[in-house]
Amino acid sequence: MDEDGNPMPFVSVSCGYQRTATDRNGCFRLDGLTPGKKSIRANPHYGYKAASTTVDLQPGQKLDNVVIQVELVEKGEFSLSGTVRDEQGNPVEGAIIYLNTERRTHRRAFTDKDGKYRFENLKKGRVQVQVWKMGYAPITKEVDLPAEGVDFVLKRRVKVTLTFLDTTTGLPVKRFNISVYKVLANGKRMHTCSMSRYSEKGQATFGATPGDIVVVVEAPGYHKAEFMLNVPQQESWQQNLGLEPAPASE
Repeated sequence: MDEDGNPMPFVSVSCGYQRTATDRNGCFRLDGLTPGKKSIRANPHYGYKAASTTVDLQPGQKLDNVVIQVELVEKGEFSLSGTVRDEQGNPVEGAIIYLNTERRTHRRAFTDKDGKYRFENLKKGRVQVQVWKMGYAPITKEVDLPAEGVDFVLKRRVKVTLTFLDTTTGLPVKRFNISVYKVLANGKRMHTCSMSRYSEKGQATFGATPGDIVVVVEAPGYHKAEFMLNVPQQESWQQNLGLEPAPASE
């Protein structure tokens, strides 16, 4: 638990070579320990100091309610909280909230079943807050503390599958490099991913948020190509794209 007595989920706990992690309620279990004095160590998230406690385990004894309390590396007088929701307004549980400060200290929290998160003991200044959840596009905000609640709306990623075909033969182009860019509201491009592929089907799969993207493709023996695509708001989307063969001298 932390200094305020709050349970800390997903903390690594070890005793010798035995390792486990706390659950969502901050509880852990270590089995198969031999009798004797044992040091149980907790290695918490960024922003907290590692801590340990010693127990004297007797033969056949089962110890319950072993408490390990961890302390913050840096303490302040402010807090930051908010709610994470999806585009339909539903709370997103289990999202990871990363908080980075100008002093290079790092903290991490998780949203509860109501999509809420909270950080305590923060110092005045600018912090960067990033939200990550599998299946959604990450989002980052810069916040000046003290601040009111900072909420986030996550957009689901669309599973995009592109198939590259030779415009002359219609056969798959098996080896290629692609770079994907998100087109922002101001018309600028933001790089989101790059990949090199060898695929018998000529396919590349990646996640993208709905809206305009630019895909730049380079393949041996083909002209470099650039495609502007509009990704629809659905779970998955497939598209065939043609690559034009280049003369042998290119």
